Amino acid sequence: MLRRSLDGIRVSVFVSVFVVGAGLRADTAAALEPVLRIEPDQPGVRFGSDVASAGDVDGDGYEDLIVGSMFYTDGQASEGAAFVFHGGPGGLGGATFADADTVLQSNQAQARMGAAVGSAGDVNRDGYGDVIVGAGGWESQGQAADFEEGGAFVFLGGPGGIPSGGLEVASAILEGDAQNARLGSSVSSAGDVDGDGYDDVIAGGYLFQSTGEESREGVAMIFLGGPDGVASAGFATAHAVLQGNQSDAFLGNAVAGPGDLDGDGYDDVIVGAPRYNAPDEREGAVFVFYGSANGIEDGGPSTAGAQLEGDQIGARFGYSVAAAGDVDADGFPDFVVGAPAYDADQVDEGAAFVFLGGADGIASGGPDTAATQFEGDQPGSVSNQCEGLFGCSVAGGDWDGDGYADVVVGSPFHDSGQSDEGLAFLFRGGPDGIADAGSGAADERFEANFAGIWLGWSTALADMDDDGAADAFAGAWAFGDPPSNIFTGDPGHGGEGAVFGFSFVPEPGAAAGALVAIAALLCQSRRR
Repeated sequence: MLRRSLDGIRVSVFVSVFVVGAGLRADTAAALEPVLRIEPDQPGVRFGSDVASAGDVDGDGYEDLIVGSMFYTDGQASEGAAFVFHGGPGGLGGATFADADTVLQSNQAQARMGAAVGSAGDVNRDGYGDVIVGAGGWESQGQAADFEEGGAFVFLGGPGGIPSGGLEVASAILEGDAQNARLGSSVSSAGDVDGDGYDDVIAGGYLFQSTGEESREGVAMIFLGGPDGVASAGFATAHAVLQGNQSDAFLGNAVAGPGDLDGDGYDDVIVGAPRYNAPDEREGAVFVFYGSANGIEDGGPSTAGAQLEGDQIGARFGYSVAAAGDVDADGFPDFVVGAPAYDADQVDEGAAFVFLGGADGIASGGPDTAATQFEGDQPGSVSNQCEGLFGCSVAGGDWDGDGYADVVVGSPFHDSGQSDEGLAFLFRGGPDGIADAGSGAADERFEANFAGIWLGWSTALADMDDDGAADAFAGAWAFGDPPSNIFTGDPGHGGEGAVFGFSFVPEPGAAAGALVAIAALLCQSRRR
């Protein structure tokens, strides 16, 4: 409220508030408990398989949230669905599953829609945010040869948000056009890669294989926005097709549009290939492809503007990638990469790395070229489904409203009193970016205190109440209330999944700092 009433000096006030507060915080943060839990009360649907900011789909000035539920069933088994929740003056408040403003379904059995969800930006430049939803098991009707080709679907925002429905309400259907390609296993806005003023989208299919060539090389496809949004398309008609060109590379397992990394006026994309050999076996790699007046050309690792590698056997570098925002407020966007099987001081503890944009773009290299390295500080296990721990999910945004972007890292098998409860950890940006740290030195720890729910499988930051500080969300798709009981055979609601929300709370001394800052500003204005 203070920020709105002093609109003319809001930036100065917020910077002053949080610089004062930051000087008072302890080295290790106590765990924050959730203020929100959304669950579907349907066993096995994996609600929270992905979660992301949806942008502002209804143009009311509040950021919205999109949640995937890849095994959701409503007429067709495991058809999957995505749910949009609108922000407002109270954020999500006490929202429940039934409060979803939009429900999007595939209406095809085993399509697994909602395995990946994301903002599409504004693909038709009408002032409303749009979304993209992936369905890795989807198949074009009547095309048996395209078994599990996968698809990604763009839905347009408008004055009332996005209408509920099936693919008939999608503005674009993007197809994998190859058997087992699994397109839509990752999706994201690509920003504006060709500088025409319309946002574009990118979708990954990590099991794609060119006919007769490398098996499971993976693919990422870019589709351009325009006055009518994104046109329906496939492999042959995509603006750009980026292939792994190496068997089992899994390129496209993660994709993101971090923005204009080199400041040339064109947005860029990053694509993760967590099993890429370069040359260490399954070390993983992330490829940066730069936009231009012509967008991005077809290609692969050899045409990337930069190649970042895990430099460690089995690290799975690039399993997750995300736009980080601008962690050092230098005017260039940054990005974060997860490597959930990375070994630092613990076996398979996992790690995440922040890479900074700049006038020269991103330099090729390994983890030593990252500006920041975060570590999980807890050993992983070969049985973990994301093949590691810390770094299974990553996200960026401004958690504390100080003008510096912050980074969240999910660790879904982390133990903190309960086995495999999962945690998410937040690290704050600042004038010098973010310092190296382990999970124990995170600025915030998000915890739900339920055993075996895998909190942090997905993570997001979104300012749903427009107070300048983003709320944090973490998906826990193994959550069940009541949980299944293997001893009694009670299936319970195991695997229903849930999304937990966490709110920023100013630190002790922040209010006093704000008053001092405001008084100083008022005095200065009087002197003028």
